[in-house]
Amino acid sequence: MPQFPERAAALARELQIQPLFGRILASRGFSSTAEALPYLHPTLSRIEDPFAMRDMDKAVERIARAIAQNERIAIFGDYDVDGLTSTSLLLRMFDFLGVKADHHIPHRLLEGYGMNIAALEAMHQRGVRLLITVDNGVSSLEEIEFANSLGMDVIVTDHHMPGERLPAAVAVVDPNRADCTYPCPHLAGVGVAFKLAYALLIHLKKPAEQYKPFIRECLDLVGLGTISDIVPLTGENRILAHYGLKEARQSQKAGLRALREVLGLEGESLSPRAIGFIIGPRLNAAGRTGYADIALDLLMTEDMEHARKIVGILSQLNDERRAIEQDILEQAIERVETNPALRSDPVLVIEGINWHHGVIGIVASRLLGQYCRPTIVLAVEGEHVKGSARSIAGFDIIDAIGACQQHLLGFGGHSLAAGLQMRTDNIDNFRHAINRYAADYFEKTPPRHCLNIDTLATVEEITCECCETLLQMEPHGAENPKPVVAVHNVMIAEPPRMVGRSSEHLRLTVGANGQTLNAIGFHLTESNRWIFHHHGPIDIAGTPCINEHNGRRMVQIELRDVRPSQIMDSAD
Repeated sequence: MPQFPERAAALARELQIQPLFGRILASRGFSSTAEALPYLHPTLSRIEDPFAMRDMDKAVERIARAIAQNERIAIFGDYDVDGLTSTSLLLRMFDFLGVKADHHIPHRLLEGYGMNIAALEAMHQRGVRLLITVDNGVSSLEEIEFANSLGMDVIVTDHHMPGERLPAAVAVVDPNRADCTYPCPHLAGVGVAFKLAYALLIHLKKPAEQYKPFIRECLDLVGLGTISDIVPLTGENRILAHYGLKEARQSQKAGLRALREVLGLEGESLSPRAIGFIIGPRLNAAGRTGYADIALDLLMTEDMEHARKIVGILSQLNDERRAIEQDILEQAIERVETNPALRSDPVLVIEGINWHHGVIGIVASRLLGQYCRPTIVLAVEGEHVKGSARSIAGFDIIDAIGACQQHLLGFGGHSLAAGLQMRTDNIDNFRHAINRYAADYFEKTPPRHCLNIDTLATVEEITCECCETLLQMEPHGAENPKPVVAVHNVMIAEPPRMVGRSSEHLRLTVGANGQTLNAIGFHLTESNRWIFHHHGPIDIAGTPCINEHNGRRMVQIELRDVRPSQIMDSAD
């Protein structure tokens, strides 16, 4: 919790914001108004030139030639929100250009992630000559060579880390390739697809007054995919997410209108949190259960009644997904708690027979949250295994898995999340190898499980006005987390309460100097049962926010942690 009082005071004075907000900005590394203003007030004029991305010129030239020669074009997408929004964006771009494009979203349970030979053969039989991947393809070396052998050209647009060798595609548009100097390497897949669409419209010399309104209307899809894919919300990503969210709140696309209407997300209630926890899971549920085309249909339809029906179906699929996820989670926790060896491993590797591999990534995230260590959940299906990995900050899970690749059939992903495949008889070898790697790593770089606090605050400082000003920091995500303040030495003003279906949430009212503050801690009851018998002062840490309920607006703090006050001896 670095403190820069002079810098914080200057920011508060020059930006005309509350001192608390000034301290938060100073703790985030802002040293001047010149640095803070682009962050607080993102503008579309600051987005990067799409042609600064390697191979973008080759990609748009090949697409333009395909359009001119009336070649059949297809998009090979992915079944998560990022892939679905990317596919929808490019399909809408081709519609805008008067070009009919084909598409394929792989069936997660039958085809798995990425390109596959059977799908390529089917596309070839339909006469596809140019294939454009979105949110996948950079690791599909063999599949792209096969496509080439069929006479299909491939353009890869992806944002995942490439391997040592790039695929033999006409163009590989990926800001993470080693020879690409694009200023924002952390675009989501839909961000890369958006830049491709933008570049193509410029290349085709479409009048700005025609294509710029279309580009603006695409930002709702860009925001939805970017926020859902948990990429760093800094730099260009922050701009795209900010304007994407703004566009989504007023989007006239039937699918987004139906999501807002049916799920009760009109106006400001369509927030980054709503995308992450309400909309995103419903769209992902379709892909996880093998019905991704339904979610794509929602993003493409212009029929409101049809869109409302799809949202209902997606909500039902999400409920089914949650039930499956909860069952697997309970099995996994029981195995960890009854197996001392698992509990002591630095990386939790846990497997189950016929676990639904569409939800094991979510289960891995839940286990990571509970056990605070890198977690890999494996779904065993006969002789083969599919796995999902999630990691803590500072431990690159891709590097760790790559160090054990002799035991794998394949893997890919990001530093904090990855997927992998192996043979069943290699599970134990892999578990031992990755835990040896982790033990060596953590011996040199001990893991950090502390909560990052931006600044200390008083109850009096957490006002409605301050909470509204803090909204300028949205949208939150990786590398732009919600602000967290600590309030020390407050008294419990009312008896703590357990709320929620399973009494898993903790509700508090605390006070100091005649002022009170409400607090809610999601999933904090079990770890803080001491508080029901505690009578002294406490310290709380969390995010100031406004709770709106039945027309009332109330300041509260969303708790991240609570502890008995650690009052220092006056001699210290």
